[in-house]
Amino acid sequence: MSSIQLDSAAVYAINGHVNEVFPATCGGILLSTAAGVREDPEIIEVTESFALPSSCIENGVLNLKSKETNAYIKFMVSRLAEVKADTNIAGWYISCSVSNIFDAQVFENMYAMQQANPESFVLVHDVALSKVTGTLGVRAFRLSDEFISVRKTGTSRITTEMLIKHNLNYTNLVVELFVCTFENDLVRQFMAKNAPVLAAGCLKVPDEELLERHADAAMVTMDDLNYDQGNYNYYQRQLTREKQKIAQWKAKRAAENAERAEKKQDPLSTEEYKTLFKLSEEPNRLESLLLSAQLEEQCIQVEELAGGTASTLIPAKFAI
Repeated sequence: MSSIQLDSAAVYAINGHVNEVFPATCGGILLSTAAGVREDPEIIEVTESFALPSSCIENGVLNLKSKETNAYIKFMVSRLAEVKADTNIAGWYISCSVSNIFDAQVFENMYAMQQANPESFVLVHDVALSKVTGTLGVRAFRLSDEFISVRKTGTSRITTEMLIKHNLNYTNLVVELFVCTFENDLVRQFMAKNAPVLAAGCLKVPDEELLERHADAAMVTMDDLNYDQGNYNYYQRQLTREKQKIAQWKAKRAAENAERAEKKQDPLSTEEYKTLFKLSEEPNRLESLLLSAQLEEQCIQVEELAGGTASTLIPAKFAI
């Protein structure tokens, strides 16, 4: 499993970009030394990065598959090559909450990048969390082998049979990679600049706005998941009814053919039911997987933020 090492120049460039456009979503490309010249093959050192224009954002998500985006990336890489900078595309970064990466378009971006470079990854920068905690809120992810094996079947539609065959569930959609940075003056300067201003009152409940947003988002995701599950349950009921009708038809046709055999007549077709009955198409299970993973991440974030609130309120309760 690879780990990610962020050079200070890359950290500074990424943070400058995401903080400049916050709260809007933005992203860019991460560059590293080529795999053949790395000191440690298990460590991907991100040495350079460049921002992608806002036109590459569609519905709050980067579109890395568009012709315009790819043309811009090729242009920037060629310019960097002229100044002898590293031009190996290691991955990409995006500014959003981690739960937001569980999106069909984001997964398509990750899949396309990993097809071109199996070591490719996405670096997620949670700017809101960074501003509240004063820490560098970045995490790196890569699609799991289980998801890749399902996606390589050639279709983005995932069925229950595929989930069982490839042992895929919402907990193993992605693999998280360890991220570290160089400890130098540039990084320390950024951390000091973005450190939160501490409230004068020690009993002030921290993170209340961010906690509320994550809790609201979790409830919305839960509603979406319930709706998706309702559609799947409806499909299951319809499928059961149709299979019962087919079974009844087959039993009736078998009886008819038995009578015709006694009369030495040719049997009737036993495949005619395929034109009489049409089984419903199973809903795409990808949406359910993404919503489940998204909800889990949102709940983890709520729990972590609420822990900070509890640590403030509990001492105050016993002090009164």
